[in-house]
Amino acid sequence: MAYRHARYTSSFVAQTGTEWDDGAYVKVRKIKASHNGSGITLVQFDYIDGNKALVKGPDHGKRFVLPDDFGRSNPDAWSVTKEFSLAEDEYIHTVVAYITNCVRKIEFETSKRIIKFGVEANDPEIEELRATYGDIDKRPIVGFHGKSGIHYLHELGVYLRPHQS
Repeated sequence: MAYRHARYTSSFVAQTGTEWDDGAYVKVRKIKASHNGSGITLVQFDYIDGNKALVKGPDHGKRFVLPDDFGRSNPDAWSVTKEFSLAEDEYIHTVVAYITNCVRKIEFETSKRIIKFGVEANDPEIEELRATYGDIDKRPIVGFHGKSGIHYLHELGVYLRPHQS
């Protein structure tokens, strides 16, 4: 059974948003995320279950788009969505979320690379909290939980694979 692990380097707890929980699987296979220039608006994860079947997790949030100068929605101009697939032998062991009033940027550290997605704080005067998830042993992250609001991702947590005996 996987261990539900909360953040360990931040005292930040989101006061807004709806809680969601994907549960724990054998492996995270793909990450999909969107941002609109202000913060992360959507995250979605694909997993591999115990039967080696692909499980497509639900979208948490939405591809929020801002209207242009004429009041029209233009998702290509205001929203960036990317997908990151993990190799068969690659796993996520650490996640860092950069938070102001919402999650602005996420870094997924895997056994092979660091995947960075989101936006940097525009103003150096803004104090940005850094919430780190994972553990010192770099055990694989096998699931996610968090809070999403109407427009943004507000909090993220992880499930860790248990220690192997």
